[in-house]
Amino acid sequence: MITRYVQPRNKESVWSFLMNDPLALTYLDMPQPRSHPRDPHGNYLLEVEDLIARGETAAARRRLQSVYDAQAASAPAGERAAVTVLQETRLLLALGDSAAATTRLLEVLDNLQVAPTLLIDEPAQAASLVRAMALAAELAAARGDRAASRVWAARTIALWSGCDEPWQPLIRRMQALTN
Repeated sequence: MITRYVQPRNKESVWSFLMNDPLALTYLDMPQPRSHPRDPHGNYLLEVEDLIARGETAAARRRLQSVYDAQAASAPAGERAAVTVLQETRLLLALGDSAAATTRLLEVLDNLQVAPTLLIDEPAQAASLVRAMALAAELAAARGDRAASRVWAARTIALWSGCDEPWQPLIRRMQALTN
């Protein structure tokens, strides 16, 4: 589509506009296409991912912290978008900081009563919320907190027990955590 409808001088910027968010959200799950250059301008998740890929972990931590500080100053934790909190958490885990990852994740999950309705209105947000709950269950299990692990696993199961086949392994892991 871009090749057909966009003038050659604008192709790179249009591609970046359309693909930056999906690329940021799939970074840890799949190889990134290199047929088009990544332009992280304005997308802090892409910036952090690029820093991690280059081995600049201290800079990646600083960038995540600066975004966190700015967000904390402007809105309650429960109002943050689940899709970005999940990715921030996963990036912190990639950096080896499970304590910060857990804190970031639970600040949102423990404050869902103030969450915006977009968490249920937008499919990506709703799916990220459930994936965040599953991650919270797994992080709690990893640190030996069986009670918290059971709570988050049970919530994940309640929301996704009838999910599509590709997500059934997640549900089986959650069922194992509730036993």
